[in-house]
Amino acid sequence: MENTESKQSINNVESEVPISVQSSSQETAPFSIDSKVEQKQESADSTQENRNKKEDEDMMSEAPTSPEASFAADTKAVVENREPSLSEAEIAQLLIDLSEVQEKNSKLTDEKKMIYEQLMRRQAEFDNFRKRVDRERIDLQSKTKGDIIMELLPVLDNLERALEQGSKPEVSDGVQEGILAGIKLIHRQFVDTLSNFGLVPIKAIGEVFDPHLHEAVTTEASEGYAENTVIEEFQRGYKIGERLLRPSMVKVALKK
Repeated sequence: MENTESKQSINNVESEVPISVQSSSQETAPFSIDSKVEQKQESADSTQENRNKKEDEDMMSEAPTSPEASFAADTKAVVENREPSLSEAEIAQLLIDLSEVQEKNSKLTDEKKMIYEQLMRRQAEFDNFRKRVDRERIDLQSKTKGDIIMELLPVLDNLERALEQGSKPEVSDGVQEGILAGIKLIHRQFVDTLSNFGLVPIKAIGEVFDPHLHEAVTTEASEGYAENTVIEEFQRGYKIGERLLRPSMVKVALKK
């Protein structure tokens, strides 16, 4: 009886063993497949990353370089591909050409210096000339004013004498007539003095109204004068030569 039970337990153990093995294999199988998939994915990612790095390097190599780098690369290419050295005759000719260029450059430098010095000298001369002209102009204006005043001073002296005589209380009728005659002489003297400077009075009364010479202050209908004729002068006008100093202020006749 005991033997029968032991055999049965052994059989039960044997039957249980394959089941556990089978279940174990079933559990580990999916883990192994996932690992392989992950390894393949990592390998693909690594390949793609390497490809991207290579493309970036190609783009960097094709990107434009700076002028210094380009010049260095060109110089290196020329040195690597340089032709055979020059002959002695060619070297001598180059030295001659270089000497001529240096000589021309020296001459041009000297000419430039000379022209600059001449320019500065002319500039200084022009500044001195401008200052001299300004000084002479001021002196001339001052001299002209002085000459005019010197010509007018005698008129001022005579006017002062006439005023002094007229202000005395014991002046008689005869003296007053003398003072009036003296004032007329002073007026004549003053007009002559101004005439010496080119002053010319403008004719007005009886003349046809000229807007270039006359300034109409008022008008009046008149039978004794033709229309547009100056019949009265309020202030005399003057010219110096052909230049108008001031127009005459006049009254103009209108047709009645």
